[in-house]
Amino acid sequence: SLVGDDFKKVVTWKKFKEMKNVEFVEDEQELLKRFVEIVKKEDPDCLVGYFSDGFDLPYLRERADKHKVKLNLGIDNSNVTLARGGRIGNAKITGIVHVDLFKFISTMFAPIMKTETLNLGDVAQELIGEKKAEFEFGSQEKFSQKLHKETELRKFASYNLQDSVLVFNLFNKLWPTMQEVTKVVGDTLFGTTRSGYSQLVEHYFMQHASQFNELIPNR
Repeated sequence: SLVGDDFKKVVTWKKFKEMKNVEFVEDEQELLKRFVEIVKKEDPDCLVGYFSDGFDLPYLRERADKHKVKLNLGIDNSNVTLARGGRIGNAKITGIVHVDLFKFISTMFAPIMKTETLNLGDVAQELIGEKKAEFEFGSQEKFSQKLHKETELRKFASYNLQDSVLVFNLFNKLWPTMQEVTKVVGDTLFGTTRSGYSQLVEHYFMQHASQFNELIPNR
């Protein structure tokens, strides 16, 4: 599912009756190609996810490699690159800032939040007062059975879309904070949203070292 300004869409190769905001493709290979087409058409400055460094983009890249599809989201048609960095790693896109809200929230907001978990539903409920759609997954076997039922597929499509709506609204809520932190520490948006407090302070010191006639030594 993808959400942007005046734009909502679920793309699926599971077939059921026509549904608002749902587009059907032939198979998983076509789904991956369509995902790339939509992102390129919308041409976003930021591609935002929640734990997308740890799951979404690595998973999409893995499935694309399996189907011999290039996940060429970069403005130069380059593939999504997966780089090491911290416990989770980083997914980079040339020319588009990939923002993983989970990383930013876990550093900047988790210590002062009431929720004890950082799952999307609890975070969205506390920060923007919005909830995830209801969908009972059950066991792996029960979930697989549900994916053969028309009513369950429609519910799942709505559940899937609502997750992207929450991420979009969370991003808009946190965007001013991201901008200001990025300006203050002098790092890139990609770096700022993935840095811990010690790294942010280090970047700030490096930006202002010349004012104190200090030279930053190599590590």
